[in-house]
Amino acid sequence: MDIQYRKATWEDFPQLIDFANYVFSHSGDATDFPTLLPKLYRTPERSASCHWIALENGLIKGVVGCFPLKMQVGDELLSAYGIGTVSVHPYARSRGYMRRLMSLAIEEMQANCADFSCLGGRRQRYEHFGYTPCGVSLVFRCSAGNLKQFQPEPGLSLRLLTAQDSRELTWIYTLYNRRPARVLRQEELLFDILSSWNARTFLAEQNGEPVGYLLASQDGGEITELELTDYSLLPQLLLRYFSQIHSGNARVYTLPFETEKTDILRQFAHRYELSDIYSFHIFNYPKVLSAFLGLKGQTQRLPDGETVIRVLEHGTFRIAVQNGVPKVTETEQPPQYELTHLEAMQLFFAPVSLFSFHKIFAQEPFLRSLFPLPLFYTRADEI
Repeated sequence: MDIQYRKATWEDFPQLIDFANYVFSHSGDATDFPTLLPKLYRTPERSASCHWIALENGLIKGVVGCFPLKMQVGDELLSAYGIGTVSVHPYARSRGYMRRLMSLAIEEMQANCADFSCLGGRRQRYEHFGYTPCGVSLVFRCSAGNLKQFQPEPGLSLRLLTAQDSRELTWIYTLYNRRPARVLRQEELLFDILSSWNARTFLAEQNGEPVGYLLASQDGGEITELELTDYSLLPQLLLRYFSQIHSGNARVYTLPFETEKTDILRQFAHRYELSDIYSFHIFNYPKVLSAFLGLKGQTQRLPDGETVIRVLEHGTFRIAVQNGVPKVTETEQPPQYELTHLEAMQLFFAPVSLFSFHKIFAQEPFLRSLFPLPLFYTRADEI
């Protein structure tokens, strides 16, 4: 049997799409990747070469997508990769294809100096490759019944956008780029990005002028992204949403640095939950820690202090804050604490660290004040 591992080409794209559709449909609901993820699969030039493939006698038996991206976090630009469309033919499993393809993808990311990578999937499957659930998200559950104390705002409306609404999409692109931290999006692909995962984009208008937008899941039960020029309109916007778009309960997603939005939602939401976001693999600890410490410092003052932590197989790092300014560097100083890679990511970036790592935090209140950091990923940008 002739077995090959290589990057896909344009010529492989039709077979690759058919293969991925078959594997995902075989193990779950019917899947059509050009519809589900148009930002990646509408045309072959967008992503064909971003896939590692395993072939038996010329036929694709395994796929791992490895998609480059950039994330702006304050003044820091992070380089990253999203992993997706991980699939092995149901009759070709247990042959090591996924393991080999994931290893090739990780080698590519490291060779290209990626700062981190992220993916969605089973924890135990991907922890073998260095990924673990991280990131911090707040999810508020609310319905029209939670908003009875608010009056509707005259002239406020929601309008479903299409790919032809270029002027409105340009306005959304500008508003999105005001976020202090964001995955960078290509303006020409914006509608396909916003429409990924079957989401719908609604423009919020007041007296015919745009004041914000939101992304809603296909069934309306989730609002995964919401931006307004004036967040005092948020209760009225949700009133309009429940009367016009979705009459049931909805989950509204926010991120830790979105303090204005969170301050309003906490006043009326029926309940809320703190959750991780995605699975991450940190390659460049100093850069990623520095970026998100800086982001956290935009919403609260960081106390002065320092400590040294060794992350096994990744290095020893001095984490310091002086006059509220954080700095993370590699060091040869002896570490005060030693952690595995997975433990370090959980301590630094996972909400579970609020309630664990007691032995460290009991000795280091300085660290307790810093972590978890607001590592994030937005639903529309997921792979």
